[in-house]
Amino acid sequence: MQFEGGQLVTDITVPEWPAGYVGPMPGEFKSASYALPVAITLGLAYDVIDTPGNRWTFAFDLKHSNDGAEKYRMGTEYAFSELLFLRAGYEYDPDIPDEDRDEDNLQRLTFGVGLNPLLGGSPFNINYGYQDLGLLGIGHRLSVGMSF
Repeated sequence: MQFEGGQLVTDITVPEWPAGYVGPMPGEFKSASYALPVAITLGLAYDVIDTPGNRWTFAFDLKHSNDGAEKYRMGTEYAFSELLFLRAGYEYDPDIPDEDRDEDNLQRLTFGVGLNPLLGGSPFNINYGYQDLGLLGIGHRLSVGMSF
């Protein structure tokens, strides 16, 4: 892919031009070409415990992209009676500089909780997620849904 078009057209003035030259000359910036981003993700999940009333799932993802190193993600979810859900996850991203990846920096840890009660006979769910995003601060995610 490569950028081109009217936004790259401009007038050029060079201070070293010979004496007697008057006015700028029309010109166009040339941009370098680059590959489109491509990512492939492979994921696996396994129910470690799957009994009536209790379920504990472990999941693992591997993401390979052409513009960075492989990223590894793992997560777990505990479900009590498919009503209450507790979640935690971690992402290892080697593209994050080492100085940002110390034992006090939890920027890739995530935590969450979910609730799936029945509301008027219809399934209803509410989910909350927490992630420390390092320099961007704390990320909170809240979703509410209803099936009918």
